[in-house]
Amino acid sequence: MSTQLDSWNDGGAKRAIIDYVTQVTTSGSPAFVPQADRIAVFDNDGTLWCEQPVIQLAHILGRWEEMAQQNPALRDQQPWKAAVEKDMTWFRTAITKHYGGDESDMHAMAKGVLCAFEGLTTEECANSVAAFFRTASHPSLKRLASLFASSPSQRNFQNNHLCPRLRTTPTPTFGLV
Repeated sequence: MSTQLDSWNDGGAKRAIIDYVTQVTTSGSPAFVPQADRIAVFDNDGTLWCEQPVIQLAHILGRWEEMAQQNPALRDQQPWKAAVEKDMTWFRTAITKHYGGDESDMHAMAKGVLCAFEGLTTEECANSVAAFFRTASHPSLKRLASLFASSPSQRNFQNNHLCPRLRTTPTPTFGLV
């Protein structure tokens, strides 16, 4: 387990995380959680936002563009519209409004994020991320985006941590056509 956090400094936070994960993943431990009952949550709190463009956003923008190509009706709905038109102002404004307490664009953003990966298996999501890192280039530097990601971001992508197991539904979420 300790090799999973090799870029971290040794200290209390690292030890606490390693101890917790060891406890919940070791069969026979009083804190053991069966794999089927485990849920991983990754908080995008801005820690990695110094990477510009934000790698996660670059990946999902590409996914939204693909979806809009497959379903032209999405081109008139946010966030697909902003993705297709490369309108980063819409995204910045939505986030600024959110931090100011105005959630008016957050429903559209959440809808887009959920729909972007709905129905994909973990393997399909992992393949999408792998393809992104093999081909995506930094928009202004014109070099592979993977060269600009921090080592924690790269490890998350490489270990498929950003591909949650999603439950699928027989009908489209949010009434997408």
